Amino acid sequence: MRQKIFLVGMAAVFSAALTGCHVKHAWQEADCAKPQTCTVCGETEGEALGHSWQQADCTKPQTCTVCGETEGEALGHSWQQADCTKPQTCTVCGETESETLGHSWQQADCVRPQTCSVCGETQGEATGHDWQEADYFSPQKCALCGETQGEPRQSSFEAHGLSINARVGETYDYVTCCATDKSLTTVGKLTFSDYRIFEDRLTEGYEWRAVHIKIEFSDDNAKNYGVGIHYSNENYYDTEAWDEVYDRNDNKKLYTVRFNGKDYTECKSMFSGSGFGEWVDGVQTWEGDAFVVVPTGYDGMVVCFRNAGLEGKVGDYIYDVADEDTIFFRMGNEEATVIPPVGGADTAPEEEDVWDGEDMDALVKLLTEKFSTQLPQEITDKLFDLSSSVALYSLTDHVVLDIKVGKPEYIPDMADNIHNYILENIGENFYSAGSIFIKYLGTKPDGSEDNSSCERWSSDDGIKGEFISLPDKITIEDCTVQQLYEHYADKLGLLDGEQTLAAIREGVTQNSHMLFYKDDSDLWVTEEEDGIVVVARTYKDYLVPVLAENITVVAWEVEKKSLLPIGKIRVYCAEDSQDGGIDAGTEVFWETTDLETGVFKSAPDDVYEELYTIEDLYEYYEEDFDLMDRAMNGERVDGED
Repeated sequence: MRQKIFLVGMAAVFSAALTGCHVKHAWQEADCAKPQTCTVCGETEGEALGHSWQQADCTKPQTCTVCGETEGEALGHSWQQADCTKPQTCTVCGETESETLGHSWQQADCVRPQTCSVCGETQGEATGHDWQEADYFSPQKCALCGETQGEPRQSSFEAHGLSINARVGETYDYVTCCATDKSLTTVGKLTFSDYRIFEDRLTEGYEWRAVHIKIEFSDDNAKNYGVGIHYSNENYYDTEAWDEVYDRNDNKKLYTVRFNGKDYTECKSMFSGSGFGEWVDGVQTWEGDAFVVVPTGYDGMVVCFRNAGLEGKVGDYIYDVADEDTIFFRMGNEEATVIPPVGGADTAPEEEDVWDGEDMDALVKLLTEKFSTQLPQEITDKLFDLSSSVALYSLTDHVVLDIKVGKPEYIPDMADNIHNYILENIGENFYSAGSIFIKYLGTKPDGSEDNSSCERWSSDDGIKGEFISLPDKITIEDCTVQQLYEHYADKLGLLDGEQTLAAIREGVTQNSHMLFYKDDSDLWVTEEEDGIVVVARTYKDYLVPVLAENITVVAWEVEKKSLLPIGKIRVYCAEDSQDGGIDAGTEVFWETTDLETGVFKSAPDDVYEELYTIEDLYEYYEEDFDLMDRAMNGERVDGED
């Protein structure tokens, strides 16, 4: 029995040994989720430590620094855009991506240095303004930025108290002196009409402005003592800078105008008209058209009529000599009546002769009528056959004028004459519509035309064209009329420089030797840059028109046969001075560059006239007609009669 009880107690002790760590626990350290735990029996002690969370950042979610467990999501980058000096950068973690943009430099200007348009950083200094001087149309202006400063320059007319006092369609009293007695005055009725502006089709950037002028004289002073006219072109804005150069070919003055910051060097002015007409019903009329070529939009040209007795000294300007009676008409005055152009630039054709620039058939009809009845002798003499040598073709948008000449060497004369004829009768509108062909064709034995012998000059503007000579196999582009003359010089027998000088000297000496101051040594004929210059001295002032006419007639004829143009003719009379020169106080002269009109000066009478013709000279000395006649008949008229 006692043995049984022992066995039961031992079993209980053994059982206790199997269920407890009465020997020693094997503890595992507590972690984030579990307390300290025995690895043998699983007994725990204390509490779990809990997670030690590290905040989420751009690339990682919230993370335990102990166990690495994560929770949630990464925040993602907060990018700041790249700028001139930094790449794209995260504002949270500082990570970068891509590259810097670099500066976008804006060039320095007048008031700012070089500046980055992105960040505003500056570099260097501002350039400063590049000021252009003020002109008559705009104040001082910076060429870089366009900023202006101050006011435009004051025009010459305003600065000197001159004002525009005439307009189209009204009549004004023109007070001027008498021609033969400057102490007397006469009053004419002056009217401006037909003011027009039209485009210059041949020269880009220019336009024509024209006005018709008519003055009627009827008082006794004009009848008995003649009339002195003083007409001039003036520059409203810059009178002092007016620099005119005469062109003898077209009685033109050439000059330069500065407009909107640019120099226009091909400006010109001219006058075309009859001048003085005959007395009709007690009225004598002076009439003509003033033309100017100016930059498109330029309104500064002024037509001026002043008393011919208001003579200034050399170097004077219009404001030095004008008086309260001087008449000024501005070619561009806002009050002027501007109408579309009619006809050409060198004439004012009658309305029924005007081509409107549109109807080609009308142009053909107009040309045909004029050619059939009005061709001048210098043209008809050169034609192959008057009845069949001029052909006109009206095409879709232009007219062809085809002219056949009798000899190839007639081509230059025909080109020269037909050009002027068309300008006088049709106007420059023709050249916007048509072409001119001037040709020579030989004849085959059977009487038909031989095209292989064709020589032809064709032009769209009457100035330059294409010249073709099939027999010589020659082609000349942009061939001028002067080049045509040179090409045919041998056939035309044109005179060279020395021959021209000799021909003029011989012709003048033959018909004028009794008019010279002393002898033939008072005639000088020289070749200069602008052509042939003829200077002659006579012994009486009233013989100036006689000698001038004789020399002009000779010059006209010789020039037609010469390769050289006539540049200038000057005829004068003066007494000798004590130093061997001439006495300027006694000088009388007439000088021309176009063989038609010129400048007349009489120092003794204090006279200075422009656009003076030889006919005007004869009128000036009309009281000495008998002495002139005797001198022309070979008599020396030194003495007083």
